[in-house]
Amino acid sequence: MPFFETEEVSLFYQTFNWENEHITPIVLIHAFSFPSDSFDEFISSFTIKYPEFARFVYFDMRGHGKTVCKEKVDMSEKVLVKDAIDFIEYLKIDKFCLMGMSTGGRVSYRSAMHFGERVKKLILMTPIPTSGLPLAGQPSNRDAFLSLKEVHLGPYDKFWAHLKLVEGGEYSANAHVWGPKFYEKAKITLSQPNDVLATFYDGYTTPVLDEDLQKVKCPVLITTGDKDFFFDQLVVDFRRKWGGPVFFHAIANSSHFHLVEETLQVVDVVGSFLKKAEK
Repeated sequence: MPFFETEEVSLFYQTFNWENEHITPIVLIHAFSFPSDSFDEFISSFTIKYPEFARFVYFDMRGHGKTVCKEKVDMSEKVLVKDAIDFIEYLKIDKFCLMGMSTGGRVSYRSAMHFGERVKKLILMTPIPTSGLPLAGQPSNRDAFLSLKEVHLGPYDKFWAHLKLVEGGEYSANAHVWGPKFYEKAKITLSQPNDVLATFYDGYTTPVLDEDLQKVKCPVLITTGDKDFFFDQLVVDFRRKWGGPVFFHAIANSSHFHLVEETLQVVDVVGSFLKKAEK
């Protein structure tokens, strides 16, 4: 198994159709509690329908999948963004696209601000909004979040998720998507749960400034489920002044994790965007 090694972490990654060097690679960044292999069905279906764009690489973020943290787990935004930037530099790719889901979307557009014109296209699937997490930044909310044994993450139809603190000081996240696109047992296990949850919860509260969004010069696609609890915030994101053209698409009959709920819809929306952005 391939790993990108740093002093702090052994970052697992996997490439797909990497030998096709004439294709601009797409770097995939997964959501919190959904390891990188949550992209597998998307990659398989996309490669069949849009082979001209099908060259991918993904990696497991800290605390997920096969990636191993050598020290304390820190899932703060600045750490995850630095991991993504360092990993992309390790790949030695000049031009590339970024595609991220939820937390991975936030990491993607923060990374795009760093790379500037090296990013050719940016695809954000229900990213944590540029305004930050709702109700975030208030210590009472954070403390209440950390004290709960079980937390529901939103009013989903098909999607149900919970976070649970288990005995022994470990944090376990389990996500289940009900319906035709059933995806079960996306799990992570992290040590020091309060530290991990605090770094994650507090790390995504800072609004993104307009002058920073102007650094993203490439075409941007923002997708969201039509029942997503971030829907209204993402409509606002779509209307903000990015540096490049921005497209918005609501995936029908889906919620926050529409990548695994309505994979074929997402394949067509992303493929159509890449074709349109090529012109």
